[in-house]
Amino acid sequence: VTGGAATWDEGFDLTALTAANAADALMVMAYDLNWSGSSRAGGVAPIDSPYALDVRTAMADFRAKVPSNQLIWGVPYYGRAWTTTGSTVNGRTCHAMGSCTAASWSFRYDDAVVAAAAKGRRWDSVGQVPWYTYWSSTYDAHVQSYYDDASSLDVKHEMIRANGLRGVGIWHLTMDEARRELVGLNYAEAVQSPLGLSTGDALGYVSYFAELLDEWAQEADADERLYRLGASMLNALSAGAPAE
Repeated sequence: VTGGAATWDEGFDLTALTAANAADALMVMAYDLNWSGSSRAGGVAPIDSPYALDVRTAMADFRAKVPSNQLIWGVPYYGRAWTTTGSTVNGRTCHAMGSCTAASWSFRYDDAVVAAAAKGRRWDSVGQVPWYTYWSSTYDAHVQSYYDDASSLDVKHEMIRANGLRGVGIWHLTMDEARRELVGLNYAEAVQSPLGLSTGDALGYVSYFAELLDEWAQEADADERLYRLGASMLNALSAGAPAE
């Protein structure tokens, strides 16, 4: 079950969804907190923000209604850009001000890394995300682009771990393309994987994870989280998990 983190999404009875004999866990879409219609530019999943719903507030709200061990926290492998009226952090968007050409678009992590290297990576110390800015001759306006990288995701992962959440979900894995630094983050332990259990419906999907591992974790590196997932999968198989 997926529950939105944004304040405009109020259609879920979270208590009922996580009651006995209901969902084992909820995947929280904790991104797009700043979106194309935002009045200020900022990270799609800022840790803190004076202008938009942020990760800290959303997590506290969810934990007030759902046990922490039933929450899987979504993190973004993408970013978003806006045309803005200036170049300072969290600039006012042209969409909100109406004084410049309004535009906004999302982009993948691998594209963000290349652009930030060319235009100068900056750090939003409140949102705890990287960003970069430049002048666009196409729009005749400033552009501010915010995204998540290994540094900002580590902050989110530590918050997830500190609050005892069930785990992390990603939107989505292929947005890092051939880059390896996000896959290599050292935050997931095999013991936390549902595939490490000897019972449960999740064990029926080991063949699917095996295909993912063959594609994404070929290095057999102990620091790779997907490699540790593979080790967990093998432990599950040895414990009698069904393989399809």
